[in-house]
Amino acid sequence: MRHKEIELLFAYMVNNQIRLENEKKQLQSNIRYRDIDEVDCMELLIASVRLETFKEVTRHIRQLLKINFEEVEEDEEKI
Repeated sequence: MRHKEIELLFAYMVNNQIRLENEKKQLQSNIRYRDIDEVDCMELLIASVRLETFKEVTRHIRQLLKINFEEVEEDEEKI
């Protein structure tokens, strides 16, 4: 893969992970500040599973492509 493609892939991974983490945090705060019901718990469970699944899939992608964040950062520092 070219350097620019790797950068775009990592930007996608980071942005989506941040979005999923923020979604989970928002659902957690909803539970803290109001009376909860089964739907709130189910939404939080789904958000947690989506985040963990995304992390696992991105880890597998990095392994398959034999790339990681540290290598890209080192390459950027050289440029």
